[in-house]
Amino acid sequence: MMNNAKSSAALIITANFLQSISVGINAIIFTTALSSYGASTSLIGVILAIEYLSVFAISLSLPRILKVFSLSVGLELSTLFRIPTLIALCYVTKPEFWALWVFLHGVGNFLFGILLQTWINGLSFERNKGLVMGLFGTSISLGLAIGPLLVALVSAKPQLIAPLMRAVEDFIQAKFSWSIPAEVSLTTKFGLLLSAMITTIAAIPTLIGRFAAPRPQVVRDIS
Repeated sequence: MMNNAKSSAALIITANFLQSISVGINAIIFTTALSSYGASTSLIGVILAIEYLSVFAISLSLPRILKVFSLSVGLELSTLFRIPTLIALCYVTKPEFWALWVFLHGVGNFLFGILLQTWINGLSFERNKGLVMGLFGTSISLGLAIGPLLVALVSAKPQLIAPLMRAVEDFIQAKFSWSIPAEVSLTTKFGLLLSAMITTIAAIPTLIGRFAAPRPQVVRDIS
């Protein structure tokens, strides 16, 4: 069982950093994709705002969630919202459907972030807790900065990712008979799948440290 606060903090900060990269990628891809589908600036703003409405849904339901599930299970459940919605967006070109999937993704995204923050706040340190919390906050800023840089690299070198995306699409088409619409650009497809991959990897540290995550009673005590 992992009960070392420093080890737990390292896992939390790593997960937070990786998830922030995914969020940084989404911030660019969501906007450019919707624009390419003909959505107005106002509509894009509304759809992106809908994602943040999930904060209220999570805030209101979090105590009930933690009465039923442990914090670690809640983190794993949040992954089930994040990954499928990003993949689904590869197949959606109508802005009204984007609003639904973006909201559902936001539910998983903010649930993950809130539970990570709850977890790290519940750790006991003899000293340097301020440093740990500073690293936690820095990991968010650093991840948000790296995400758009990755998108820029992809956009600058489309010839490098085109063969990979053709292979991925051929595999999906063969296995599931799903075709990504032609309107979905190479950058959008790759960005969404890259974001899905990174958010999947972000779940690994939480799985490693699941036995260190506080149970619901502990979470209520520290909330």
